[in-house]
Amino acid sequence: MSNSEDLDLDELHQEIEKEEMGAIEISKSITPKKPVDIDSRSGLRLRRRLFSARQCDKGLQNVEFVPLNKVQSHTALFNSINVGVKPTKDWSTIGVIDKCYPQNDFCVTRITDMRGSQINVYITGKAYLKYEQELGMGSVIAIKRPFLLKPTEANHSIALHVDQIQQIWVIGQSLDLGRCASYVRKDTQCSEWTDIRSGDYCDTHLARVCNYSKNGRMELASGDSGFDIRWATQTKQSDGTYLYESKRETMAPLATLMSNSKSKLKEAYYIKGKGLVAVDGSLIRKKLPQRKEPTEAEKDELQ
Repeated sequence: MSNSEDLDLDELHQEIEKEEMGAIEISKSITPKKPVDIDSRSGLRLRRRLFSARQCDKGLQNVEFVPLNKVQSHTALFNSINVGVKPTKDWSTIGVIDKCYPQNDFCVTRITDMRGSQINVYITGKAYLKYEQELGMGSVIAIKRPFLLKPTEANHSIALHVDQIQQIWVIGQSLDLGRCASYVRKDTQCSEWTDIRSGDYCDTHLARVCNYSKNGRMELASGDSGFDIRWATQTKQSDGTYLYESKRETMAPLATLMSNSKSKLKEAYYIKGKGLVAVDGSLIRKKLPQRKEPTEAEKDELQ
């Protein structure tokens, strides 16, 4: 074998040794990932757990678990006029808070299963006093034997109400729910939530990003899209940035009238000791009708 061939083999062995050493170093530096903590009932992934899985099992062992997407149909049976066996009141559900409106002595939240289902939950009394610090956006909560709140308007759904410590507990913090990374103003971040597994932007701002992209590409603008990108409008804001919005198809006059009338009706529920409370936590005080002053003739008749 020639000297040149010996040198080539030596270099090859050196390269192999380097690769092997590098692989060993990489394998040492990579630490095994901790298994993701998943709530067994709701399927929600947890970043930080405050209530152990054993405690959850013990707390929910004597009640029926109803997934959040089945809550509306389950609660509708309580008010059904059909004769038959009514569902048990011993039931529970689990969701993650995506909207939270804390007040002085109560809190209004909206919980979601992050799959398109949500319901409003009013938390008052001892329950709020105990979990006031733990409640917030991203908190995964369990609701047990809640009271049902009927809507004041026909187009709104049932809400839930808890006021005792035994009716609620905070399981932990969601791993996947995060705040939208976009800003509605220069110093104001969007308040909507998003599933960070699918992106950092909420549906509204994701649509605007797509609108912006399609505006500059004719081959995309000519295609069919659920975002209606072809009719995107551009508005310059006070801070110099541009806002791209999708111009939706014009609605029929009757549909416009119906949508406007519904938007004026604030979704609210009656809470004992509070009165009518909207889903954003504001108290709705209905104006009393003005008292009609009696006329002179009526005064004479009264005398």
